[in-house]
Amino acid sequence: ATADIVPESLPVLDRMTALLAAAPGTAIEIGVHTDTRGSAEANRALSQARADGVLDALIQRGVVNPLVARGFGESRPAVVPDDTPLTQEVNRRVELRVL
Repeated sequence: ATADIVPESLPVLDRMTALLAAAPGTAIEIGVHTDTRGSAEANRALSQARADGVLDALIQRGVVNPLVARGFGESRPAVVPDDTPLTQEVNRRVELRVL
């Protein structure tokens, strides 16, 4: 339940940086989602903090693309119902979308 980027996510950020560097004018939405544990408002705030953290990490790596960070909380689950550790893990995700 934190917005910290864990060390095992750093290689993913590096790959994202490389992909975005290949298309510097492409606008990207960083969408972050949570599972349904906790309140809807807390999940929205947590996902926004995580999205902002990813945006900051990409900028620190030199990404110049237009970026927008959006926290969707639990409003767009990938898997329903969200009632097992596996489905909760799937629903906790970061998605990049070309705008």
